[in-house]
Amino acid sequence: MKAQDLQFTQLLEGSKQFIIPIFQRTYSWEQSHCQQLWADIVRVGKNPELNSHFIGSAVYIPEEDTSAAISRWLVIDGQQRITTMTLLLLAFKRRLEADQIDEPVGPELIEDYYLKNRYGKGDLGYKMLLTRTDKDTLIALIDNKEPGEDASHRILENYKYFSEQMASADLDAVYQGIQKLMIVDVRLQQGIDNPQMIFESMNSTGKALTQADLIRNFVLMGLDHELQTRLYTEYYITEFDDFMRYFLVVNTANQKIRRQDIYDEFKVYSRKHAVEDLLASLKEYAGFYCCIALGAEKDRELGDAFHDIRELRADVCYPLLMEVYKDYQGELLTKADFVQIARMIESYVFRRAVCDIPTNSTGQTFATFSRQLNKKNYLESVKAAFLLL
Repeated sequence: MKAQDLQFTQLLEGSKQFIIPIFQRTYSWEQSHCQQLWADIVRVGKNPELNSHFIGSAVYIPEEDTSAAISRWLVIDGQQRITTMTLLLLAFKRRLEADQIDEPVGPELIEDYYLKNRYGKGDLGYKMLLTRTDKDTLIALIDNKEPGEDASHRILENYKYFSEQMASADLDAVYQGIQKLMIVDVRLQQGIDNPQMIFESMNSTGKALTQADLIRNFVLMGLDHELQTRLYTEYYITEFDDFMRYFLVVNTANQKIRRQDIYDEFKVYSRKHAVEDLLASLKEYAGFYCCIALGAEKDRELGDAFHDIRELRADVCYPLLMEVYKDYQGELLTKADFVQIARMIESYVFRRAVCDIPTNSTGQTFATFSRQLNKKNYLESVKAAFLLL
């Protein structure tokens, strides 16, 4: 690991490209963040007694051999501020073009130093490569083209904000302010530094990222960029902390997993499985969860049963329903049997509520319920288990 104080502009200089991994969040800075950044730049730019202003850190690791003509770096931390500064620099360039200003800095210098790689072909022509619609929107803005209908709202909104500020700004002060921005530049080494451990230490409180975010990054970080992209595209559907908890309950029968412990529990579970097998299983169970908990079931009888369970706020039974759904897909029981089992679960939850029985034991009941079943005689086995309750 090499860490140093660095001017932000130096971070972007040279033939290089910063890539946001597919598993990272999309660009999310709000206008309030941009307003604060702009105010800081103008303040330090107008005050000759202020030599610098710290804006955070940039942590990145080589995506491949950095001896190539254009080195490529995967951003571990710092996506939001690098992207925001790219939008600000682009707005600065547009103002220079509009006013035909070339001194002390002109639009061509801004583009060559901070926005594009002059000799890069295709995507390599850009200093910053975002993910999904963020990528297409930023490239369209840099190339002065009209973004598509599905353009990133946040990218467009913040670029518009900086453009409006530039229209009446003192460009000398803005340029001086940009030059005074400092970061902590942290360059990791492949095969030596562990990017996942560093990522965890930066997000140790769990406040900035959800448990699902942490799990997704844990699974994909460390894989090469192309494999990350393929696995994310093929397997990662959506982000539900609740789903991740229910998935673990189904596969570990441990109902006592607390929300804040989901990530740690998942790491333990994941060590027993290959990455692609794990993602395939997550995708499969996510489909069951969407049908049961989110109203995505297309079969009317099953959909009605799931709806009534949701009305009872009986999410504690979702792990059992997910497991039964998997067995239903595996043809261990018929649809009629599945509907009847769902109605038995509904009845059991409802009768407990009517009788005012405390709910603190219900979670463990459903987490371990399937252990009592003889799945060769599925429906009768479920009936017998409920009768014993």
